[in-house]
Amino acid sequence: LQPLCLGLTGHDCTETHTVASGDNCYAIALDANIAETVLFANNPNVNAACTNIYPGEVITLAQPFSNRC
Repeated sequence: LQPLCLGLTGHDCTETHTVASGDNCYAIALDANIAETVLFANNPNVNAACTNIYPGEVITLAQPFSNRC
């Protein structure tokens, strides 16, 4: 299996994280050295409470910048 990154205009999809059991948005953002706001901006499918991420899901981590994906 290969991770799937659904590109968003203005976001770099090369830095990703595969969600593991027990992960939460705060810990993922902290480990990636990004703000939670960046994590949410990169992954608009993730709700503000971060209750809809699941093991095996791939989320984008990189700082946003224009026209990369």
